[in-house]
Amino acid sequence: MTPKFLTYTGTGDIALSVNLGPGRSFTLSTVECHFTGGTGDATFTIARDSRHGSIYDTLLYTLTEAGTDGSDVTFYVPDDEVKRRYVFAHDTITGQADSFSLAWTNPDTGVMRWAMQIGVVTIATDE
Repeated sequence: MTPKFLTYTGTGDIALSVNLGPGRSFTLSTVECHFTGGTGDATFTIARDSRHGSIYDTLLYTLTEAGTDGSDVTFYVPDDEVKRRYVFAHDTITGQADSFSLAWTNPDTGVMRWAMQIGVVTIATDE
């Protein structure tokens, strides 16, 4: 299936929480983030925010030195892991949904810019 791409840009910290809304389960396929201007780097993370509560939240990816001018974060979900770790479901009975969060603290706020593209694929579920 072809991914749908979500795009975001900014000059401050990255603190995004992503889900596709009611009734929309999906898989994460890619996260690409490019940094320009400024100096310094910081830890970039992708985490699951589970609809079942914080005890089920998991850290999915960490890059400890992200943000150097001209650098990229490039995260592709391996095909053999898509159905195991990277499905974000919506429960049609309770209305609760999984989401994922992306976080990075800008070491040079207002100077360093970032642009992010996230690939997601909508899927059908039995829930």
